[in-house]
Amino acid sequence: MIGLTRNQGLCSSAKVIILEGNIGVGKTTLACQLARKLNYKLFLEPTNKNPYLARFYEDPKRYALKMQIWLFRQRFRMYSKATSHVLTTGQGVLLDRSVFSDCVFADVNYKEGTISEEGYKYYNELKTKALKSVPPPHVMLFVDASPEVCFERIHGRGRDYESGIPLSYLKALHKAYRNMLIDMRQRGTCVLEYDWSHFG
Repeated sequence: MIGLTRNQGLCSSAKVIILEGNIGVGKTTLACQLARKLNYKLFLEPTNKNPYLARFYEDPKRYALKMQIWLFRQRFRMYSKATSHVLTTGQGVLLDRSVFSDCVFADVNYKEGTISEEGYKYYNELKTKALKSVPPPHVMLFVDASPEVCFERIHGRGRDYESGIPLSYLKALHKAYRNMLIDMRQRGTCVLEYDWSHFG
């Protein structure tokens, strides 16, 4: 699985693991498998409860900031709940995306003009204040595939609200993720990268 056997000891000793990757790369399936293998509590991104997601893809400029603030708050609550679980039970946790990568989407939407200067400033103030109050994860697993591969997988899984995602958006996210990984290493997180062009 993912070539994790060589890092299984590291993952087993870590208490907070985050799984990251571009839209369509295949994180959720892997997260479920990995959490089961490690006997960790799994925290999945609440995409099915997102009131803005479908509308964002239809009208990005109108809904980008609203969705980003909503997602940031949801991801922050989820991460706080996950770290609390570790402290109260001793069981490790695995998160499918997190508050630490939320900025990837905010940065891209700002650069593409769907989030205004004022909105982006508000978002960054919120992010900076919130992230000071939580510890960084022990390990971040980044599963990587080209934007073209992610684009094919998105269309292969047939979610209507994702059908309008352009390849250019995935390319921009791919680039922004590289910057986020640098930031996570600077925070002291062990970042492990895997080529996920082919599953398994």
